Amino acid sequence: MNTMNSTREQQLMEDFEWKLREMEKDHKKKLEERDRKAEERITAMRNIVESELADSLIKVAEDRRIADEQLAEVGHLKSYEAEAIQLRGVTHELQKALRASAREMEHLKMRERILEEEIRGLKKAPPNRQVGQSTLHRVKRQAEEAEAEFRQKQEKMKNELNAEWEDKLRSECSRLKAELDDLHAEEKHLAVESMKVQKEQEIRALKQSWELRQEEMTKEISTLKDSLTDKDAYYHKELENMRTNADRDVWELRRKLQRLDEKNWTQQEYLQEKHHEEMERLRADYKERVSDLEALLAVAMKNSDEESRVQAEKMHNDEMEHLCEQHRLSMERLREELEAEKFQAVEEARVIVSKHLEYINATLRDQLAEALTNSTQYREELEAVKSALTLREEVISSLEEELAKLKEVEGAGPSPSYTASQTSLASTSESSSSQGSNSQDRLSLSESVGLSVDSQDDAHKSGMAYLCLVLFVLFFKYLPPDFALALTSLGLITLHLATGKLLE
Repeated sequence: MNTMNSTREQQLMEDFEWKLREMEKDHKKKLEERDRKAEERITAMRNIVESELADSLIKVAEDRRIADEQLAEVGHLKSYEAEAIQLRGVTHELQKALRASAREMEHLKMRERILEEEIRGLKKAPPNRQVGQSTLHRVKRQAEEAEAEFRQKQEKMKNELNAEWEDKLRSECSRLKAELDDLHAEEKHLAVESMKVQKEQEIRALKQSWELRQEEMTKEISTLKDSLTDKDAYYHKELENMRTNADRDVWELRRKLQRLDEKNWTQQEYLQEKHHEEMERLRADYKERVSDLEALLAVAMKNSDEESRVQAEKMHNDEMEHLCEQHRLSMERLREELEAEKFQAVEEARVIVSKHLEYINATLRDQLAEALTNSTQYREELEAVKSALTLREEVISSLEEELAKLKEVEGAGPSPSYTASQTSLASTSESSSSQGSNSQDRLSLSESVGLSVDSQDDAHKSGMAYLCLVLFVLFFKYLPPDFALALTSLGLITLHLATGKLLE
């Protein structure tokens, strides 16, 4: 029986330890899953930021390349435009020269027509043939000379104009080309510089935005790490509390199990005793029947009746089988009762454990809600106390400033009345601190102040004012904020009146 109880207790302990391990495993799995999700979020956000930065850099490089191409096209177009303007000017000058040469040709053609008319007129004239021929020859020669001279002059002018315009065109083209090259280089340099400045500004803005994003991500990572650390500490603490509660529950369950074992042991002893009584009764019945059968058998043997002997043996065997069957059925019934009691005890222990776990969870939730409420209430009270302390410190600082002003007005130092009042204040404060009550402190202080004020003359009103100020400062340290403000205002009024009398 002790072995069965220890086995049952060991099995229950193993069940509880298995449940505790399963709870720890689930808790660790949840923590690991949360850490993994946080790391995945951080990695995903970092990848997104890096991809956005890479895309922005690629876009900036593409914009720079497009801008360079556009600048190159604009430079070529500007050079072509300048050359076209220069060529337009050159063609204009050439057209002017051609118009001048055309006018000269018209003039020469007019002279030629005049000469031809003169020649025709001379040919028509009849008198003096030799004179006419000589005149004709002379006119022809003059016309030929004039034509040759005109052709020479025209050729010379043509050559001079061609050479002059070629030189002028060449020099102008070289000058324009140099200017266009300089202009193109300058414009290209300016465009490149402006584009460089623009892209640098864009890159700087992108870097600043990326740095801001990085700082935000770093802050979020640190916040997540802090929250994870806090949650880890909280869950570790909860786990320790659960372990403590589980140990306490195991101890309680052991006690309950011990009680159940004692109860079961009592029931088992009762059943064993009952079984022993039943066995004794069955043995008595068996012995009685055996004796009856032996008597019958003896009678049958005496009579030598074979049939009776066989019948007696059969009856004996039937009785023995019946007794064995009854014994077997009683043992099986006892075993079934023990198994049922064991199963009932295990079920009761399981129900007790589940109810206790539910009670622990509900208690923990209630304690957590109560702790949150208390922390909020304590925080509000702490804020109220801080504000009251700040107000008191401000009033104390103002009183100390007024005290410093009074000291400056007095100049020579404290009077004998002030020394006596200080001594009485010190003695009164020592006696009141030994008693340990704020009301007694104020009473003793007021009595000492009354005695010191009654003992002073009118010539020492400055010491009285100083003493009043000290009194209000001491009152201020022990009174509530509202009452302290009222007394502070009263002290300031008294101080003002005393200062006015002192100045008079």
